[in-house]
Amino acid sequence: MNDPISIFEAVKKYGWPKPGSEVKSSEIILGDFCNAKCFFCCAQGSSEWMPLNEVKTHIKKAFKKGCWLISFTGGEAALYPHIVSALSYAKKLKIPMIQIVSNGIAFSNFSFAKKVAFYGANEIKLSLHSVNSERHDRFVGVKGAFKNIMSSIENFNRLRVKVSCNFAVMKENYNELPLFVKFMEKNRLTGFCFMFGFFSGKNSYRGAGISYSRLKPYLLTALNYIKIKKIPIETAMISNFVPCILPGYENIMSDWGDIKSVSSVISDENKKKSNREIYAARKTLIDSCAKCVYVKICYGIEKAYLEKFGDMEFKPLLKIPSKKIYDPLYL
Repeated sequence: MNDPISIFEAVKKYGWPKPGSEVKSSEIILGDFCNAKCFFCCAQGSSEWMPLNEVKTHIKKAFKKGCWLISFTGGEAALYPHIVSALSYAKKLKIPMIQIVSNGIAFSNFSFAKKVAFYGANEIKLSLHSVNSERHDRFVGVKGAFKNIMSSIENFNRLRVKVSCNFAVMKENYNELPLFVKFMEKNRLTGFCFMFGFFSGKNSYRGAGISYSRLKPYLLTALNYIKIKKIPIETAMISNFVPCILPGYENIMSDWGDIKSVSSVISDENKKKSNREIYAARKTLIDSCAKCVYVKICYGIEKAYLEKFGDMEFKPLLKIPSKKIYDPLYL
């Protein structure tokens, strides 16, 4: 396999902001259409594709707000019928980082991977949920999906496009977290993320979900391996977590509170909403949160999670941890 392009090489090649910069991003959810059948999918937006003119409008607004990262997601963003036009428009505006989040099935075709790279995509986040090919294929409901992921990685390595993987954490794979990190290290990939799933949505994690407490030892083992091996953490890499479960790690957690000056999620249903507005329907604060130092900025805990596991594991933080355990490259 060809060596991947590193984060530092990508900064130089694509003119990305230097490490130490604040992440200013906008995620555009193009629609829910997908060519996989992930049993744990928590998508809950519109089933229609977002019209191209709306996509362009959102890109332009994000650009004017100072966003330097545009992320196209779905569903499966690679299936969007106007993906080339959307990429081209973002490239025309000279937005530095243009990202596609994908299951990797379509990008196993080198010609298509080359096409999106030519029209502006310079970071690809692939969804990999097991280091075992049979398990991953079963999780996403597509035979050969793991092989497609590996082909996509190789294709983008050849094209010198930054590539990494997202890992959806669930009951069936949470004990693989340390193995996943070793797999990423073996393939010299950085910028990976752990995505703790939502318990509400189209299919949701209700049957596949796991409690924070049960997951915590495996997550800490994986994070410790990252530290020992000096694997760079590029940005917040733990999604849908809360600081009271892992105090001191909040600077590598995403979507837990109002900590960024520029951040938005756009879908056909959400149109233009802040993260707090989007999560208000899903998350809530519990009584003990009133004593927490983060009460004014934290979005809280998912309501459906509390229905399943209760609130006993959540203890308020009485003071902000004096030391952050990791320093991500981007804030």
